[in-house]
Amino acid sequence: MMLKRKSNTNKKAEYQTESDTKSNEQVKVEEQKVQEIEKRRPIKDKGDSEHVISSVNEKHSLSSGNGEESSVKDVRAPLLTKIRQKKLNKLHLTVNNGGQEIIVNYVWINPDPLGALEKFNIYSWRALGHKVNIYTHPTLSHEELGIEPIDATIIPLRSKLDEDEAVDVEGDPRHILKDGRSILSRWIDAIPEQGITREHIFNIVDLTKSYLGGTKRGIVLDMKVGPSVHLQDYAASFNDQLISYTRGGNTPELPENQSIGTMQKSDSLRVEYALAFNERIKNLADADFNKPWFNHITGYHGQSYQQSNWLDVATKKPDGQINKDDYKVSEPGEFGKGPFRIYKAASDQTNKPNSVKTKPQDVLDISIEALNEMMQSGGDQYFIEKAIMAHSKLPKPAPLW
Repeated sequence: MMLKRKSNTNKKAEYQTESDTKSNEQVKVEEQKVQEIEKRRPIKDKGDSEHVISSVNEKHSLSSGNGEESSVKDVRAPLLTKIRQKKLNKLHLTVNNGGQEIIVNYVWINPDPLGALEKFNIYSWRALGHKVNIYTHPTLSHEELGIEPIDATIIPLRSKLDEDEAVDVEGDPRHILKDGRSILSRWIDAIPEQGITREHIFNIVDLTKSYLGGTKRGIVLDMKVGPSVHLQDYAASFNDQLISYTRGGNTPELPENQSIGTMQKSDSLRVEYALAFNERIKNLADADFNKPWFNHITGYHGQSYQQSNWLDVATKKPDGQINKDDYKVSEPGEFGKGPFRIYKAASDQTNKPNSVKTKPQDVLDISIEALNEMMQSGGDQYFIEKAIMAHSKLPKPAPLW
């Protein structure tokens, strides 16, 4: 049984129990939705960015996921004016054009729909041909998240933990990380119907990221993280190294947990990490989940990675050499580096008081650059259009007067 939000006029998170298992009828309905969406997907065009957008029929509209229909025409003209057909020195290599597919594992511990930035990043990954999974709690449908079945695979987290609990195979990372899973399950089950503390939810999110990074193929990312044009330069290293980066300064000289995982097909790297992390997380077996353990969890992650074969993609080149001035990526506040674009200033740390917040205008400007990159790279037109709609709903800067 899971916890799930029910509607409330005061928009407060209330929960009700329901079964995680989907009936055959529900599965058929979802498959039908995907087929209907595929039918109306526009034909992909690999031409220049203006042609990619203008090739859509003027009457074509996109579903926002909540039943409302919005026309791309309403927002594309001012957006293309801002882009002004800027020619880029480097483009994405999409999966359709020979790039390696990356599995992106996002975590959403929230009863509310996804926001505009979260959707923008999902559509960005999908436009380039990558796979997106969203591990959720409580269990939410695509409609409740505000997306469509074609956009991402939704995986109920609590159900997945129960499923992994049944694995009793020595050497399987799911078996190895049993202490981490036990703590995570207890913390999730302790979520109250109302009034969850900030510390409780941060603890759950950070432990979930490490658990998934140690047991599931793919890269666990914060939902503020999208692809950069350097992604395919690093893709090969994703196959034989664990990926993470140092950025926020919460754990000096140690990798943080905004990026965790590997695309390795075998479990050998995940086993390495699972063994190291599980041994450390045992310290929190009896911990009060309402106290701030998230920095401890991030530290356990960093220490565990240092015992493993890992690559800091924010400071290293794909070959592991120090990256002084290559693979630059425009990000809020300053340039970042590496395969990802992070739509949040490095100094903007949610769990740090008085941190410098990300400016909405920076996110708007950088997302326009990302759209330009997708369009000129011949990305999937259908998802580019959805990204345009998400961009139109990003927070705008407050007026000066």
